[in-house]
Amino acid sequence: MTIEANAITAIVLCGGRGSRMGDRDKPLLEYEARPIVAHIVDALSGSVANVLISANRNLQMYRRYGMVVEDELAGHGPLSGIASCLKRCDTTYAFVCPGDAPNLDSSLIQTLAHALESCDAMVAAAHDAQQRQNLHLLLHAGVESDIDAYLATGARSVKGWLDHMATVDVDCADIAQSFADLDDPEDFG
Repeated sequence: MTIEANAITAIVLCGGRGSRMGDRDKPLLEYEARPIVAHIVDALSGSVANVLISANRNLQMYRRYGMVVEDELAGHGPLSGIASCLKRCDTTYAFVCPGDAPNLDSSLIQTLAHALESCDAMVAAAHDAQQRQNLHLLLHAGVESDIDAYLATGARSVKGWLDHMATVDVDCADIAQSFADLDDPEDFG
């Protein structure tokens, strides 16, 4: 059995403060003549049923790319953004990716889906042969309560939560360009 696109909601994490970019909202910065988030949403087209944007500022601008969901626990990091979006998720699965990685390869979703089904796991994370990519995930939407319980302990780490969930790591070294994020103003040159 294959996980169909209509069973997957994409969660694009755009809630960061942009501190490394002079407090600018990184996913809205232009890369190759378009906002980074536009590249990501284009890559998701046809691979997911809908797109949720986790954002806490510039909400009107983000609405061009998907339904915007504000963090219920603003300032608590990406895991809080994921949890907030899962409350609005109406599909069985959610694909999570950061809003600052414009070279997303859409095949990543089905690679993670295959592993998730094969291992009968709740969460699959991309691995680039050197490290787990903690913000490139496919998960069962039902993990929302697990995230809420983890956050209630005061913990915020996505990595810590993934370790807690016994996540299956998936070899995605062949599409490692998907994980290259833009963290420096020079990356936009």
